[in-house]
Amino acid sequence: MDSYLISIDSQKSLFYKEITKVGNRRIIFSGAFGTGKTTFLKKFFFNSDQYISIHLYPINYSVSKNEDIFELV
Repeated sequence: MDSYLISIDSQKSLFYKEITKVGNRRIIFSGAFGTGKTTFLKKFFFNSDQYISIHLYPINYSVSKNEDIFELV
């Protein structure tokens, strides 16, 4: 079954370069439903000693406009 997995090593390298930039404190990781965002992030942060990964699942948070939600985050 593992033979069907697509390597994300090059994307992990690019993402690491992005999150380690000096002064980079916030990142919005966005994409269409089903494109593999959660899978990528779980694999990237798996067994990480450098980062604490917190997953927010946006279920029933529509209390305000999208702009307000991004401001809160």
